[in-house]
Amino acid sequence: MSFDPGADRGVSRGLTAWVRRDSLRGFALVSGRRPETRMALAESWMRRALARGEQAGAGVVHIGVGPVAHPPPGAPAWAHAGVPDRPARAAGRARWPSWAEPVRAGSALPVRARNARPLPAGGFDATELRVLAAALPRVRFVLGSGCLPTGVLCRLARLSNVNVLLTDVLVAMRTHAGEAGPALDALLAAFGPGRLLFGSGYPLVRPQRLVGEAVAALRERGLEPGDVQAVMGANAAGLYRIPVPDALVLGGQAARAR
Repeated sequence: MSFDPGADRGVSRGLTAWVRRDSLRGFALVSGRRPETRMALAESWMRRALARGEQAGAGVVHIGVGPVAHPPPGAPAWAHAGVPDRPARAAGRARWPSWAEPVRAGSALPVRARNARPLPAGGFDATELRVLAAALPRVRFVLGSGCLPTGVLCRLARLSNVNVLLTDVLVAMRTHAGEAGPALDALLAAFGPGRLLFGSGYPLVRPQRLVGEAVAALRERGLEPGDVQAVMGANAAGLYRIPVPDALVLGGQAARAR
């Protein structure tokens, strides 16, 4: 379930019944306005809504998990997810790069046309997120690795309920390795393998090639097999309470922690 924290105040009414009826496990906060607008995370009604949702069983909140057409000041170049700095002339906005292989909705066939849809918009204030996460320690927040400058994102690791989805940095390892590699190192050092989640950006980026590259990148950084497994899927399973057969669970600090 997703809602706009700047507009959907009515979502707080009847939220508990909604979560229980549909067995929701979490929410995504998405800005509904274009062009890019900052999502207001300091609203008291939204804090109450997320608290009620967690009590009813939806304890995961995704915020800023996608790249933005205009990253915040200080954001690395790979926050564009490989989009060239010069916008496409046809629409005057940044577009998905050709290597991202966007696909048509409902189809596994890639769309090779250069005029893919514009990048999604959004953004939030890290200070507001810090206050919100501290006020709701039982809610697990998931942030996109390209939604904030890496240094700012790493400082949020002090909050034990903040996790990071690695989609943007993994996609950028091929096109901006000089920046994305150190960013991945910094995120591993700050959050550890127990709070990082693999993400491919599908259907905008095909996951098959990224899985092998991501596993190789994690192994190169000295992660144990169990910790690699945690990043690649076990952490997400733990967040969303998805049972994992014992036969598939490897040893490792992060995997055992779940």
